[in-house]
Amino acid sequence: MKANLIAMALSLSASLVLAQEAAAPKPAAAGVAGTTQAAGTRLLKLDAAPSAMMDWPLDRWKPIGEAMEAELARELAQPEPLSAARWRELQMWSSQLAQLRGDWALVKAPIERVRRSMEQPAQRLTAGVLTELIAEQQIGRHGEPWLRKATAQRFAAMPWSEVEKVVRSSEAQLRAANADGLKQQIASQYDGMVAGTEGRVTTALVMRLIGARLQLAHTLPHRAALADGLADVIARQSAAGASGAAR
Repeated sequence: MKANLIAMALSLSASLVLAQEAAAPKPAAAGVAGTTQAAGTRLLKLDAAPSAMMDWPLDRWKPIGEAMEAELARELAQPEPLSAARWRELQMWSSQLAQLRGDWALVKAPIERVRRSMEQPAQRLTAGVLTELIAEQQIGRHGEPWLRKATAQRFAAMPWSEVEKVVRSSEAQLRAANADGLKQQIASQYDGMVAGTEGRVTTALVMRLIGARLQLAHTLPHRAALADGLADVIARQSAAGASGAAR
C-alpha cells in the first residue's frame, strides 16, 4: 500500500500523473527557480533533495510556485492548441498553485472545469471533490466534524452505481496514508534521479513535488474526517442494500 501513496496524493487532488521525462541539458540559470528552454522541455533548478523539500514550510516553496505560475501563463499563452490531456493538466496546476498561495477561493474553479471535461461518469462526478471540500473547509474555517459531514453529504448525493468503486478505494487509501510513508516514497523515487541531474528537473516533476507537499499540509491532516465521511456513505449504502435484500 505504501507504494501507492504518491499516486494517491495526486489522484485525490485530481492531478494527472505524468511519465517521468529524461534528463536534459543543464540550464543556463541556476538557483531555486531558474528555467530554460531545451528541445521543447522546460527545466527548473532545485537546490535540495525532493525528500528534504517535503519538510520545507510552505512559504519557502513560494519562489518555486512563482516560477511555475510564469510557466503556466507562458504555456496558456501559446497560439498552438493544447491537447485535452494537457489542458486538464494545466488546469490542475492552476488549482494546486492557488493552494500553495493560500488562495482557497480560486482552488475550485479549475477542478470544476476539468471535471466537466471528463469522459468517464465516475470522473465527472468525483475528480477533485476531496480537494474542493478542503477548500470549502479552509474558506469557512470549519472543523473536522463539518468536513466529515460535508464529505458524506457530497458523495451520498451521487449515484452509487457510478461512484462506489471510487468511494471505497479513496476511503481505503486515506486510511493507509501517512506522512512518513509519502516522504519515503518521494526519497526512493526522486532523490537519486534529481541528484543525477544536479537538480535539473522538468516542470512536470516540480508540480508532482508541489502536489505531494500540499497533501502533507492540507490532505493528510484531515484524512480521518475525509475517510470517516466516505465510510459513512459506504455504511449507509450497505444498510440500504441489506434492507432491500430483506424485502
